[in-house]
Amino acid sequence: MFFYAIKYCAIRPWVWANRLYYRDLDHTSKMIHEVYDYAPAFKRLYKQIRQNNILDEHDLSEDSVVVVVGGLTSVEWVNEIKQRYQCRFVVYPDTIESTRRFQFLYSRVDEVYVRPRPVETRLLVELIDLIEKDSIDLLRIDSAGKEYKLLPMLIKAGIHKRLYQILIQFNENYFLSHLRRYFITRSLQPTHRREWNYPFVCEKWVRKQATGGDNQ
Repeated sequence: MFFYAIKYCAIRPWVWANRLYYRDLDHTSKMIHEVYDYAPAFKRLYKQIRQNNILDEHDLSEDSVVVVVGGLTSVEWVNEIKQRYQCRFVVYPDTIESTRRFQFLYSRVDEVYVRPRPVETRLLVELIDLIEKDSIDLLRIDSAGKEYKLLPMLIKAGIHKRLYQILIQFNENYFLSHLRRYFITRSLQPTHRREWNYPFVCEKWVRKQATGGDNQ
């Protein structure tokens, strides 16, 4: 939070100048420019998505199981992955709005199972149960701070060793976010390698000596 506050204060004059410069643009375009200025990693990721589509390229098949912990920003991603790989999903929305949206879209789709909003301890128990019954080929966490509670619990329980691919969006505007991210990623390093990294935007980890589609 300390580093976030410093960055927030330092970038304010630049943001205000850009708001004045782009005053004739629509609101969405203004917000995109502000995100680009504040988080350069977002701009680099967006460029890679346009060129290589890395956010949607994963080792998955129609037999794969994908677990998503996230909000409204995950809806479009689930649509894309489902269309591309035809795999199964277990979705844990993190807000009332995202819960309603997911239920509206997938209430009659057998391959997408929408759970109630997660409490970290209950989610951990359900993930353990899901792994015992099946494999989890990809876990995506995009859940406004829950990654700082959920991931240490998964690592402590040893569940991360059974996850083939992990897609994480660390949020910067939380207490000691830089330090907490450092310890989480250091704990993942013995079992996973970081395939790509856009700090505090999104990063992907892949289990060492394993491929997600073959479930070995």
